[in-house]
Amino acid sequence: MEIHIKKYAVPNKAKVGIITPQLPEEAIKGCRAHVSLLTHILVSKFADHLPLYRIEEQFKRTGLNISRQTLSSWVLKLGDALLPLGDVLRDQILTQNRIFTDDSPIKFQRKGKKKIQEGRIWTYCGGDGPDPPLVWFEFTKDRSHSHTIERMKDFKGVFHADAFGAYEKLDEQDGILWQACWAHARRKFNDVLKPNELCKSILLMMDELFRLEKEAWELNAAQRLKLRQDKSKKLVDAIYDACEQLIWSGELVKGKLDTAVHYLFKRREQFSRFLEHSEIRVDNNVSERSIRPLTIGRKNWLFFGSDKGGQAAATVLSLIQTCRNLGINPSEYMEDVLMRIKNTDDLEDLLPQNWKK
Repeated sequence: MEIHIKKYAVPNKAKVGIITPQLPEEAIKGCRAHVSLLTHILVSKFADHLPLYRIEEQFKRTGLNISRQTLSSWVLKLGDALLPLGDVLRDQILTQNRIFTDDSPIKFQRKGKKKIQEGRIWTYCGGDGPDPPLVWFEFTKDRSHSHTIERMKDFKGVFHADAFGAYEKLDEQDGILWQACWAHARRKFNDVLKPNELCKSILLMMDELFRLEKEAWELNAAQRLKLRQDKSKKLVDAIYDACEQLIWSGELVKGKLDTAVHYLFKRREQFSRFLEHSEIRVDNNVSERSIRPLTIGRKNWLFFGSDKGGQAAATVLSLIQTCRNLGINPSEYMEDVLMRIKNTDDLEDLLPQNWKK
């Protein structure tokens, strides 16, 4: 890559010397690779799920010899450069009053050792409408409750999540409501190998509940709440009546049906909150869908080379996945952002939801 700089001199003022414009700061200082090449690497790895060794082979076919170690170094440095932008995206999501969260295991190599350890990738989704498009990922070395509690310590509003001890602790705090996921509960009943009639009836009622929700999100907020009060509430009451019958029937033995019934029964308040709030969803599918690209990539990458690699991946995935949800070409977005990231005082303008070509 060649950069041509215009040089200027002030007539009749030789002592002023030669004047040149200040060069824009690069995403990776002193890197010989053009930003388009760096963008191709990020999009290939985090949107097309290619491990670095395949990208290395891809380049070799075109006569470009870039070692995997160099590619890895660039990805880490680009993750560092984009981290402040990822932090702004995180803050915009967590300052909203409705979010969706989930986590998924991911393996990484411990620093200084060849051992592989299991970490976690957490997702936080926010935005308007039934399918909020904003996604932020966080990498942690384990699944300690402290990660979630610390991340959401200032959050106020409703969060959608599956049952996890940290979420139950958060639900006890003032200003925070937890909406439990009906889709997760339904899967537990669906996994029963030999369902009895009451189990089958619960599944049918849950299907009707989801059908009503699809209809509800085609209405405005007031109409949605009225539909839930008029129809969905009766279904929820009937589902819990069926669960109670199963509990008192004496037919429940330790197994999948027993687990499914008690999972739902002891969290009635958390499963029913959508009936009183028009913007709450009955499921946590938004965050579960956001994790799918990670699970696809995980099959190809196998693991992160370090915890720093996990952090870089989380940052880049956040921006690329948000772009895809908004219908933005991640290649166009990332190339522009990498040219501007070190030369702007307003990072909010570079967020996918605010970005303009």
